[in-house]
Amino acid sequence: MSAINSSSIKNMSNLIAIHGSGSLIILSTLFVKQHVVLDVVSAILLAHIVFAVHSYLEVQWKKKRALSWTMK
Repeated sequence: MSAINSSSIKNMSNLIAIHGSGSLIILSTLFVKQHVVLDVVSAILLAHIVFAVHSYLEVQWKKKRALSWTMK
């Protein structure tokens, strides 16, 4: 859900839809007893780590690409 904050399609309706559906999915898995709270916390933590690594690698790739354009 935090990936929308750096997206180019960020607007109020997308924010409400993404945060609303994400929250409903989390709540439904807890109420149906498919997951315990620790699973949800772990999943949120893992998602933040994966997003941070992806964002870092994307920035590094863009820097490398920009640098290659200046070397030509």
